[in-house]
Amino acid sequence: MSHNNDILASIQDVMKFESVVWVDDIFSDSESIDLNEVVNGLERLIDIDKKEQLAKYASLSELDLTKPNQILKTDVKKIVERCANLDEFSDIISSSDDLSPLQAECLKRAFSKFGSLSTLSFEDIDINSIDSNVLCLLDIENTKSGGEFAGVDILQKILDENKTNFTVILFSHSAIEENEEEKRQEIFGQLTWKGDSNQGDKSSFSVMSKSRILQNDDESEIQNIVTSKLTSVFSRRTMLKIAERLRMEIVHKTEDVINALASEDIYSCENSVFKSSFKEGTSEIALLHRIFNLSQSDAVEAILRTDQKILENISVLRGLRNNFSESNNTSLNYFKTLRKKEFLIDAQLINKNHTPLIGGDTFNINEKKFILLSQACDTMLRPDGFRKKAVGYLVPFELKSDSSSNYTKLNKNYSKPHFLTLKQIASDHSYWVFKMNEFETVNLNLLDMVVYNQDGKCDVNFSDDCPSMIFLEGWKKRYEMLKQKIESEGMPRELKHFCLDFNFESDTELDMNPELLASNTFVCNNIQRAERFRSKFADYIFARFLRYRMRFALDHDFTVN
Repeated sequence: MSHNNDILASIQDVMKFESVVWVDDIFSDSESIDLNEVVNGLERLIDIDKKEQLAKYASLSELDLTKPNQILKTDVKKIVERCANLDEFSDIISSSDDLSPLQAECLKRAFSKFGSLSTLSFEDIDINSIDSNVLCLLDIENTKSGGEFAGVDILQKILDENKTNFTVILFSHSAIEENEEEKRQEIFGQLTWKGDSNQGDKSSFSVMSKSRILQNDDESEIQNIVTSKLTSVFSRRTMLKIAERLRMEIVHKTEDVINALASEDIYSCENSVFKSSFKEGTSEIALLHRIFNLSQSDAVEAILRTDQKILENISVLRGLRNNFSESNNTSLNYFKTLRKKEFLIDAQLINKNHTPLIGGDTFNINEKKFILLSQACDTMLRPDGFRKKAVGYLVPFELKSDSSSNYTKLNKNYSKPHFLTLKQIASDHSYWVFKMNEFETVNLNLLDMVVYNQDGKCDVNFSDDCPSMIFLEGWKKRYEMLKQKIESEGMPRELKHFCLDFNFESDTELDMNPELLASNTFVCNNIQRAERFRSKFADYIFARFLRYRMRFALDHDFTVN
């Protein structure tokens, strides 16, 4: 309980509202008391085993509360129907899909801890009275006056008045806890935003399911629901403001890059500053990307150096982050896509641009996936068309997904050095398994052929000229050397073998039969370059592979079966 109180205190400290305004049709007195609503409310007390509360009503004071519930309900209905005046039951009125008086009081006490609370009906609300730093609680559906989107209409009016620094929680009868964010996104699409004046407030409204409250009569549970919702609102609003501040700084730094490029060409920049980028196989676009990345890092560092308020907000958020659970909201799909791109570069991008072979390239070979592991200095072609060593390693891997996040416990073999597991998306429990003990030693000269094919296939017609997108001299030179050998000698010696395993009666699934067709087309079927693991992951996988290769046999005698 003390932990929850600490969370509440933290939220109250950072979310200090001048006032809290709750607008709901339960506060409307536009209708007389309905007999059916009274009966429903009294029957609900019986259903939730709170029938002792019936005795507080004078008309029901002589009820025999020991009777079975169904008989008691019948007696209650008969008494109420005989009552000439129902005013004494005004506090019990509750429709089947709205809050009971007890729940409403619990919510009042919960929200009043964040500011001075006032309750209004839809008939009484005055938009002009909603100033900055006000928490508005708006019932989406005004059931008494038939307004299906009454709360959303009020939110739109708030936006139309260009009010800022507001916080709105929309109560929904139709939403459940699991689709609150989906409902928020739906409402978000219905709203009209005027220019950029209140872009920062797009995160300042949230949706809360009334059914969550209807299922609870425990005040502490209702307080936890309120605290959790305000925590979510605060974190979303704070992070959006930080992101907006960061965006402005990045735009400023980007303008600096553009101005610098206007005075110096990219090649002078490469020769004077970076020097070896193009020699390492980097394209002009990749160098620009590198420069922009550096400028964005500079923007982040500049904000952290100069904006103390951001550091204070981050400090508060860190105190709350343990209260956020794993989410499967579809709104996270954008971030999941970015996470996947953090691991892999798209196959179409690397193949259409004929990017050079490098460790981290993946291949589809005989319907299995492999990753190429090698040192960059070994893989790189020199300007004369040769490389230091023409040997690389292909390690098979596959993407798996389990129902439990404890995936390493599902297969004890994964803890052995023969395997490497690498998480992909946390909420999907997806991960790659790299099978180090099934590696194959391969001829890089043959894999080079995928670079010359824009589909990444090991299929090159040497009757054609070298593809125009090949920009490194070493790769151009290699193409011309192979073309001359094929035209004069036939199949070059360096392309005759793919897998370099010469064990007796070796039966490897990577046995390939490279062919040179009459049209001077080199073909090695069932090999195609796919995605590329980015360097930091490729280097990590390679390091783990080398560790596997360096494992000690200790005292095991491999001469004995």
